[in-house]
Amino acid sequence: MDSAIKAVIFDVGGVLVKSPFIAISAYERELGLPANYINVSLSRRGSEGAFQRYERGELAYDEFVDQWTDELNDTETNNVAYRKYLQRHELDTRMVLPRQTRVSGDALFVGMMAVAETPNECMVELVRWLKACGYRVAALTNNFKDAGDSEKLKPLFDVFVESAVEGLRKPDPRFYLQACNRLEVSPGEALFLDDIPVNLRAAKELGMEVVRVEIGRETQAVDKVKRILRTGGARIAKAGARGFGTKAQPPSRLRNAVWATGSIVVGGLGYLYLTDASAGIHKYVSTPLMRQLDAEQAHQLAISSMKRGVCPVDRSADDSVLEIELWGKSVTNPIGVAAGFDKNGEAIDALFGLGFGSVEIGSITPEAQQGNARPRIFRVEDSDAVINRMGLPNCGATSAGERLRSRFWRLLASQSKQQGESVATLSASVNRSAVAGRLLGVNVGKCKSSADDSFDDYVTGLQKLGPYADYVVINVSCPNVTNMKANGDVEVLERTVAAVMKARNKMSGEYRPPVVLKIGPDNDLQQLRVIAQVATDYRVDGIIATNTTRQRPGVIGVKEEGGLSGAPLKDMALATTREMYRLTQGRMPIIGCGGIRTAEDALAFAKAGASCVQVYSSMTVDGPGKAREIKDGVVRLLKGRKWADVVGEDARRK
Repeated sequence: MDSAIKAVIFDVGGVLVKSPFIAISAYERELGLPANYINVSLSRRGSEGAFQRYERGELAYDEFVDQWTDELNDTETNNVAYRKYLQRHELDTRMVLPRQTRVSGDALFVGMMAVAETPNECMVELVRWLKACGYRVAALTNNFKDAGDSEKLKPLFDVFVESAVEGLRKPDPRFYLQACNRLEVSPGEALFLDDIPVNLRAAKELGMEVVRVEIGRETQAVDKVKRILRTGGARIAKAGARGFGTKAQPPSRLRNAVWATGSIVVGGLGYLYLTDASAGIHKYVSTPLMRQLDAEQAHQLAISSMKRGVCPVDRSADDSVLEIELWGKSVTNPIGVAAGFDKNGEAIDALFGLGFGSVEIGSITPEAQQGNARPRIFRVEDSDAVINRMGLPNCGATSAGERLRSRFWRLLASQSKQQGESVATLSASVNRSAVAGRLLGVNVGKCKSSADDSFDDYVTGLQKLGPYADYVVINVSCPNVTNMKANGDVEVLERTVAAVMKARNKMSGEYRPPVVLKIGPDNDLQQLRVIAQVATDYRVDGIIATNTTRQRPGVIGVKEEGGLSGAPLKDMALATTREMYRLTQGRMPIIGCGGIRTAEDALAFAKAGASCVQVYSSMTVDGPGKAREIKDGVVRLLKGRKWADVVGEDARRK
């Protein structure tokens, strides 16, 4: 067996067992029926079924469980509707949903498996063939002991993993990792078969090869599996046609070797140059070309490219003088990327690859939302500034949380293989960024539909996303939404901070992320005093100074509404940073943000009291080498001193 695949993992419920549920789905596909089984027999409200909504990602797993469980428990209504549906379409009336016992939680799929008619013989034969070829084979299920006829399948497998026993639910990546670990293979050496798209996506993100098995089309799935596992055969050289003309000269081995070596060297050097974030081509060619596009189109293209790995990297190691410590964690450099660039957490690893010490994603709201109408991003070319009125468009906390969770466990699985430590051991010791010396922040905001003085959205965001963040940012200062009363009302701000800190302190498990408050640049001295007092009283872990501004300092003739960022914001953000450091007496980290474009700017924020800084707009102006450019400049300016030594230097001189 020469294939890179060393083991195959089956999901028992949908792939190896035929059930009425799956059979009726096959009928619908073949006959093009207008209604479906879930709609007719399991939805009393006449809306789309929970299962389809779950497959499309519109329901979180827990929501899916709750909704579908309620529907399944109305047994008699389901059976009557199911029989009528079958009779109306002249289908096999023997496939009648049997009387169900109450199902919930991990037992949800037991309901599907308990109605199983027969094993899927095509898949059973595939298992036997795989074992005969020398592959190790595993099976997964959420609960096996009540699976009826499928108990006969258990002896087929080398390994059997039950989530009810392990306390996990599909599509939790740890569930799939257990199967890989028991088979003693890495996810990249495993092939996963299932019929549920969300499970396949989770396995694929973990690094597995995946094949979807559709009931009624099992033979196609088997053929695809064999193609994946089949090794390459002997190559048959085809004789070339004899042509007219002079006799061809025999090839020169030396000449071919020289050409091959030269091509490899030139190609390698070209690749290294083009993929180096500091290469001038990015600052002087690719970035100006991107700026010929509409601002939002350019931003979307950048994120799309980065999440696919089409992005340069910073190959230089960070100088030790840049190392800082935040919330007990070591960070290799103090230059971060601000929230707003990667709103949905799609390009985290590409941004770390650009050399940033921290990456903050968001803002993310509990529910997905579209934001304000387009156009909503505007460049101010002569001021190196940007005006945006995005209105917090994002994919929602559920989708973002699943993406963060999947990424975290996938990277831990890779590190586990490299370091020889268990995933459980690593998960207790690594940063939530899953990258040594780097921090991942998650910025949470309010839904547009929420009440002005509500704080529930922040609590929800913290609870859903906090477990996968090195710090959580409470965004109370976005100028592009109208329902953030905490931005100007002291009582609302205090209630919000109190509720979030209470929720953080009650989070289950050992990990509780630091909470950081993001404030705006438009506060007067009295407002800053109140913010500092609230942050101190409730033991907030840090402050970001600042968000964008509705003011237009140094910008003339621009009528677009929205928050201003970029170079004109620097003086306001710097003054706010300096004042907050003084008011908090340096007892909590201040993260400087706003108008930082050069190493001199970054160092000025450090001396004003910023433990670290964030950039965004300047990267869109100068290109992906911005982090390296600032880091190199700061090292020169420090002249052997450490960044940590200059933090708050302005205050100490007074």
